Order: sequence, then C-alpha cells, then structure tokens
Amino acid sequence: MQRVAADKQREKMVVTDELKKNMIKQIQETKKHLLSLKKDQFQTTTRMAMLQNHQLNNELEFQSRQTEVYLQKNLSNLILKIF
Repeated sequence: MQRVAADKQREKMVVTDELKKNMIKQIQETKKHLLSLKKDQFQTTTRMAMLQNHQLNNELEFQSRQTEVYLQKNLSNLILKIF
C-alpha cells in the first residue's frame, strides 16, 4: 500500500515537473514573440517620427525663407518712406 502511494507520488511529481517545464517554455516563447512585436513597433514609431521631423524641418525652412522675403520687403518700404 505504501509502495503504491509512493509510486503515485513520484508519478505526480514527474507529471508536475513536465508541466512546469512546458509552461516555462511557453512563457519564454511568448516573451520572445512580444519582444519581437515591441521591436517592430518601436522601429515603425521611430520611422514615423523621423518622417515627421523631416516634414517639420521642410516647413521651417519654407517659413524662414518667407520671413526673409517679408523682412526685405518691409526694409525696402521703410527705406522708400525715409527718402
């Protein structure tokens, strides 16, 4: 009777250990998959930020040129008024 109980206990430990190993493996695979998704999302976000920065830089360059044009016109008008 004790031997049967000991055998059942050992069998239960083996099954539990196997289940634990499988769960750890699944957790590691899930973690790897999630990290991969996070990396892809980060790269996409970085690309979008770089594109937006480029667009904003172009807009600032345009605004700067326009400001210079208006300053020149105002300066010319001021000089004409003075003389």
